[in-house]
Amino acid sequence: MLNIRGYDITPEFLASRIDYAVVIPEMDAKTVEEHIATCIRLGTNVFCVNPHYLEQVVEGLKGSRVKPACVLDYPDGTSTRAVKQKMAEEYVRMGTMSLDMVIDFGAVKNHNWKLLTDELKDLVAACGPAETKPIIECCKLTKDEIVSVTKCCEEASVSYIKTGTGRMAGPEWHDILLIRDTLAKDSKTRIKFSGTGRFWTSAVALGGFACGADIIGTRSADQIIKELPMLERLYGNVTVAGKSDAPSAIGFVPLEGGEY
Repeated sequence: MLNIRGYDITPEFLASRIDYAVVIPEMDAKTVEEHIATCIRLGTNVFCVNPHYLEQVVEGLKGSRVKPACVLDYPDGTSTRAVKQKMAEEYVRMGTMSLDMVIDFGAVKNHNWKLLTDELKDLVAACGPAETKPIIECCKLTKDEIVSVTKCCEEASVSYIKTGTGRMAGPEWHDILLIRDTLAKDSKTRIKFSGTGRFWTSAVALGGFACGADIIGTRSADQIIKELPMLERLYGNVTVAGKSDAPSAIGFVPLEGGEY
């Protein structure tokens, strides 16, 4: 059995760490129902959709352990701070238990860290008990910006830092490691590995988990879980304890520009 950071990677455990997301604009209500059934069958952490389908997802997930979720100001994050706060309040009222908000990249590129931190604090205040997952789009940030954004997220006490929207190139392994190393050891803010811009496989998902992510954001949950037995047959009983042996110890190859 694969063991990563002290967790036995069973299909049930892996499913519980997946934020199942389908945020394509062309989806219809019948397809949403099919995805709801998949999430309940697998036991994923959330089912995340565009706000148009939030009420349907809230209703469809009643009685299950899967949390309804939606994206906020996706995929560009260009709305004003006040508008984002109103959207967050509305989606929480509608029943979301998790919000993935694209951050203000103008604030990042102008290094206006106070504005970004205030926007994130607004999100946390509006969400109450709902999980907050700001999307920082690692592929568009410098290393110094990733560090600064991570500190803003931690100061605002967001639930997770999400690495990408999936609409761009996506994060690299070293981005996850950089976020993890920037967060305080006792931080309550965790990492959501998402938006790879690559074909999702069990190896990619577990590579992110090995690097320090706690949640995997993908629509390929079924595929990832089905491939897990194959990965176990290939690598046998392997333990990945931390940065020194992640993710290379279970056969992962460094992505372009990545350093462990």
